[in-house]
Amino acid sequence: MKRNIFLIVVLICIGLSSCTKIEVVPTQLKMQVINEQGYSVSGANVYLYANQTDFYKDKNVVASGLTDANGFVYFTNLSPQYNYYFYVQDGCLDNFNNIIHVPYSLEPNAVNSIQPVLISSVGSIKVQNNSIFPFKILVDSEVYLDNLPAMSNTTFYEIPAGTHTVEVIQLSGYVGLPIDEIFSNTSVKCGATTVISFP
Repeated sequence: MKRNIFLIVVLICIGLSSCTKIEVVPTQLKMQVINEQGYSVSGANVYLYANQTDFYKDKNVVASGLTDANGFVYFTNLSPQYNYYFYVQDGCLDNFNNIIHVPYSLEPNAVNSIQPVLISSVGSIKVQNNSIFPFKILVDSEVYLDNLPAMSNTTFYEIPAGTHTVEVIQLSGYVGLPIDEIFSNTSVKCGATTVISFP
């Protein structure tokens, strides 16, 4: 009789334990947005991409959200195998020049977090070529355009706010004025377009 009671108790315990629900937490990611002064940014738009190509082409947004009062945004139900990239934008501040991505696979069924994402002030530079010759364009000694055709213009976006040096170099094989020019102390302001026109 005691043996039967013991078996019944064991069976009841096994039955109860098999009915216990195991809660699975969706794969989540938490991140914070800060500005150049190190303060958290609330109300910033955050876009999540599965890879770097989609980030640069601005397509296939996986998820998006707004940062809360403490600068945090949370994404849930993510696939753990992607190295997610973020684009964060708040007015004329963004993280295009401070690209952050998840450098590892997310831990599944857990809340993952990454380092704070820095957004900074950006503007643009428009270069107007009024000559009959093509030019190479450099910004801070870096080639931004190999060939700006005669009588044309181009605009470079996502230029950090501040002072830059723009060089216009006449392509080899062309002889005549204007020749190379350097526009030092070119000021770029947050959200504004600085125009350089030559000659």
